[in-house]
Amino acid sequence: MSQSCAITTCKRVSRALCNCCHQNLCRDHLNEHDDLLNAQLNPLADGINKLGDQLTTISAEQILSQSHEKLNQWRQDAYKTIDHLYEQKYEEVGRFISQKIHEQQEEIVQNQFKIGRLMHEREATVDHIDALTLNIQNIEEQIKEIEQIPVRINIRPLVVDDSIIDIVETNPNQLNLSNLPPVYQTIKRSDNNSRVLATND
Repeated sequence: MSQSCAITTCKRVSRALCNCCHQNLCRDHLNEHDDLLNAQLNPLADGINKLGDQLTTISAEQILSQSHEKLNQWRQDAYKTIDHLYEQKYEEVGRFISQKIHEQQEEIVQNQFKIGRLMHEREATVDHIDALTLNIQNIEEQIKEIEQIPVRINIRPLVVDDSIIDIVETNPNQLNLSNLPPVYQTIKRSDNNSRVLATND
């Protein structure tokens, strides 16, 4: 038994069942329905073509410039940290060597004083001579050690963990406080004041 067209104003007999809307339609209304569906493809084609054109105009370098700036700033800060540590350790080695030299200078001065006093008083004994000879030999050994670099520096390789820089997709609707500029002006107010200072308008 034949069915009538699903369009209520149409009195014709349906010729086909439309698979997309599940309606029985006559030949004219089926063609009309098909034309309407196909006509909706034109703006979609225009839209997708427009998006394709828009995508080709995007400059990856321009988008990446802010990220490059951030990475460059990190690199400069890391270099500063390494330079600071280098200078600190260089000064530490210098202080250590200066201290060693100063200690030997004091030993020399003390022994010069002892020799001068003994020469002045003319009361040198064999024990004095032996003690002074031993002191001079010890000082000589200490100076040789200083000249042969008395410091051993143990340096471990610098390990940079890849996870210290994390790359994540940003949400444009999420407020990123790290991008805010420095404070321009502050307004003093009492703690009891609850007036609105700003709105999203």
